[in-house]
This record gives sequence, C-alpha cells and structure tokens, in this order.
Amino acid sequence: MPQPISKPIWHTAIEYAPSLAFLVVYLISENMRIAGWTGTGFAAFACCAYAWGKLSPHSLFLGINIYLLYITATIEALYALDLDAAGDALNMNAQPLLFFSILVTGCVLAAASKTGFLNIPAETTYRPDKTI
Repeated sequence: MPQPISKPIWHTAIEYAPSLAFLVVYLISENMRIAGWTGTGFAAFACCAYAWGKLSPHSLFLGINIYLLYITATIEALYALDLDAAGDALNMNAQPLLFFSILVTGCVLAAASKTGFLNIPAETTYRPDKTI
C-alpha cells in the first residue's frame, strides 16, 4: 500500500491556522463576525500558499479554507443588502454547508489530482502476486 505524503509541520500549521484562528477569536470575543473575518484572512493566506505551489492541498483543510473564504463574505453581503432572512438561513445552516464544501472539494481533488481525496499517491506499477 502506498505511503501518505509526509509534509513538514509548518505546512499543516498553515493549513490549520484559519480554523484555529476562527475558534480562538470566537471563544475569546464571542463575536461571530470578527471570528469569521479573522478566519477568512488566514484562509486567504493559506489559499495563496496553495496557488503559489508552496503547499500541496489536503482535501479536508482545503475544503474548510475555501468555505471560510466564501461564507463570511456571502453572509456579510446578504446582511448589507438587507436580506436578513437569507443571511440568517445561511448562518443557521453553516455547519452542513461546511461538510458539503469538504465533500465537493474532496471529489474535485479525487478527480483532478494524482493523490486523490486522501492525498495518497497511486501506485504506478502493477505487481501480481503470482505469475500465470
């Protein structure tokens, strides 16, 4: 079985920083708006690192980071446009939407990358156990 790709600890730290920043700021301030924008800022940095090729994306972290990028801005825009009911509905369904974002991101990675959903490289050679 192929071995997972090992990454330096700072790669994982950069990928996990948006979620951690969101949680820490929310627990300290209890302000979802500030926590959301903090997570969005860290997620933007992590996504830039993906785009520049500094990090290889992991489906879970990439899904969370993409989600943080679009959910905060979308909810803020809905409230700014006086669409409070839509903003509230999106806010109430934030957790299932996060899981959906991770699923969609994982499916795209599975279809588009050599390492697939779990970031495990595929074996390139076939070695049968017995010869005929």
